[in-house]
Order: sequence, then C-alpha cells, then structure tokens
Amino acid sequence: MLVTVIAIYWRVDVDYMKNRNRWQTASKDGGVLEKILGTFEYWVYQFTFSIYMGWLSVGASANLIIATKDSSPDMSLDTERGFAVGLMVALAFVTLLLLHYRHDVVFCGVAAVSYTHLTLPTICS
Repeated sequence: MLVTVIAIYWRVDVDYMKNRNRWQTASKDGGVLEKILGTFEYWVYQFTFSIYMGWLSVGASANLIIATKDSSPDMSLDTERGFAVGLMVALAFVTLLLLHYRHDVVFCGVAAVSYTHLTLPTICS
C-alpha cells in the first residue's frame, strides 16, 4: 500500500512551492478558473496525499519494528532498540529530503507527531 501511495505522490507532483501563489488575484485573461483549479488541486490532491503518505510511512515503519520484534524472540533488547532507532533515522532522512525537494511541511508534521506517539512506546517496551 505504501508503494502505491508513493507512486501517486510522485504522479500528483506534490510541491508546495509551485502552488504558493494560488491565492493571488486572477489575471484579466481568464485566470479565475486556474485559481479555482489550483486551490482544488491543493486541498484534494496535495494536502490529503501528504497526510496519507505520512501516516502510511510511519505505520509501515512501526509495523516493521513490531514484526521484527515478534519474529525473532531471541533478539536482544539492544538490537531491537537499534533497529527501531535506525528506522526512526531513516524516516527522518526521508522527511528531510521531502522537505528540501518538495517543500512538504504537511508530511513532515504528520511524520513528526505520529512517529513520536507510535514508536517511543515500542522502543521503551
């Protein structure tokens, strides 16, 4: 599911800097329709797919942590924590890449808030 959402994310071409002027007044050559479509595209495509991809990426990494923990019960506690921290660092790296290249603050916010709530109890248990 995460791979499909990533493909849709790239196909929709989520980039918040391209759409930053959507609230400017329309030009005299019929730019009203472009303004409405830009706003519609932002709220329907970019914003919702950023939130959805943020939740799915955090959920997938949390599921990987739990699956690794359950699949090998003889794994030491340090190895479990190391794997969890490694996934946290990987998600932080992806978040920084999306922030730099796509200016996606929505994905970053969702990832930061949800990863804190989902992964820290997993690491501490």
